[in-house]
Amino acid sequence: MENLLPNRYIIKQLAKCQFNAKYYDYESKAEVDYNCDSKDEDILASGLCIFHDENYLQDKDNPKDHKQKVSKTLMDKVNDSIANNKALFCIRYYLLADVKIQGIFNKPVYFSRSKFQRVDFSSTKFSEADFGSAKFSGKADFSSVFIKDKIYFNYVLFEDVKKILFGIEDLSNFSFMNTDITRVRFSDRQGGEMRRTNLR
Repeated sequence: MENLLPNRYIIKQLAKCQFNAKYYDYESKAEVDYNCDSKDEDILASGLCIFHDENYLQDKDNPKDHKQKVSKTLMDKVNDSIANNKALFCIRYYLLADVKIQGIFNKPVYFSRSKFQRVDFSSTKFSEADFGSAKFSGKADFSSVFIKDKIYFNYVLFEDVKKILFGIEDLSNFSFMNTDITRVRFSDRQGGEMRRTNLR
């Protein structure tokens, strides 16, 4: 009979998140493999990291500590992306905590298939961003964002449209293919003032 190491020891030795997926890379213009770069202390016994294990933020024993760790680690990744001018990969992240991301991204940003609870991207400047197949269960603020190329909200689920705000006048750089945006709040400027409208 083989001697098998307990799962937690195997994971400790691997020390790297086992999540991987295919995604469309906007720089190479091709579908490529995504392998999560989380490692070391961010890896859980499941073999996934704190972003890819959907049970991590649902732990009733340490909910506050877990949310703080996710928020801090996420902001470290965001700041690294901005400071070093590189793409931000947050594919299929479970971000069930308050998230506020602001800054200037000169490289593509990937949040495809991620799940958000409350998120604030207001005044953020994107070169290109992909939120394809993401799920927003709470408030999401995209007011005053600047898009250089394109931002994709294809196949996105907005569970509570009353809490979704796109304070944007020009939607020409936005894609909402196969996304229900009925009653999502948009803004346009008329007579020198901003007025909220429903896009139907």
